Amino acid sequence: MIWWLHDSEFFYDGVDEKKLRGINQKKLQIVSVGPVPRQAMRKYLPNVEISDLLYRVEMYDEY
Repeated sequence: MIWWLHDSEFFYDGVDEKKLRGINQKKLQIVSVGPVPRQAMRKYLPNVEISDLLYRVEMYDEY
C-alpha cells in the first residue's frame, strides 16, 4: 500500500491522533510530495520512514 502525502499540518487538525499513530505500517510505504507534508506527518509518526515521490506515480501497461 502506498500513502502519498500531499497535505500540510492544518489538514490534520480534525483528525484523531490515536488513529494516525495506530496505523498498521507492516505493508505501508509512505511517500511525500515534499517537505511540508512530510513534516506534518512527522508530528504524528516521528520515527516512520517517509520517502520523496515528488511528481507522479509511473503507470505501466503490461501486454
